[in-house]
Amino acid sequence: VVQAVVMFVLGYRAMGTLASLRTFLLEENKIRVETLSKLLSSTALPAIFNQDFRVLQKQVDEAVLGKSNEVIQQIKIFDVQGGVVAERKKAIVGGEHLWVYSEPIIYNGVDFGRVEIRSSLDVIYASMKGMFYFWSTVFVAATFVTSLLISVTVYFLFFIPLEEFTKKIRQIEKGDLTQRIDITTGDELTNLGAHFDKMTETL
Repeated sequence: VVQAVVMFVLGYRAMGTLASLRTFLLEENKIRVETLSKLLSSTALPAIFNQDFRVLQKQVDEAVLGKSNEVIQQIKIFDVQGGVVAERKKAIVGGEHLWVYSEPIIYNGVDFGRVEIRSSLDVIYASMKGMFYFWSTVFVAATFVTSLLISVTVYFLFFIPLEEFTKKIRQIEKGDLTQRIDITTGDELTNLGAHFDKMTETL
């Protein structure tokens, strides 16, 4: 029963932690992408006005290729006609789970284009997978420790008194009626020992 309760509690906590982690990572990714898109939008506006996209392209390159933005897979910046003015994507686009976010470039109510960012949810799922393996290891370790504790408890509370009981019974069988069975486990063995003591006294 103890082991079942421990397994249930750990399993419940693990599932709750994974769900919270997934929500947190997805929300963090959303905030990061939105912040980055606003930053690129503010840089793209003067670049589109001046038709000089060098600074914008450099910023796009740093955003995609930077180590701090592992989830960012591709960035495209379009002008109002739909032409791409700056673009960068990773050599290998991560997996099938891509989240696309689009931010319009607007100034004084006039549309000048848009920023499109693709982020990989596979990176987030990989983090969750690592967390799942961690909790699985904890779960197995806890199960092992609980089983060990239960085995040790049963051994000291049942097998050792039973062994002592058997030893005294054999001495009584050999005719030593001075033997007394002093077992204080508080269960049936204690009652049985008291009956044997009364029997040897009578004999």
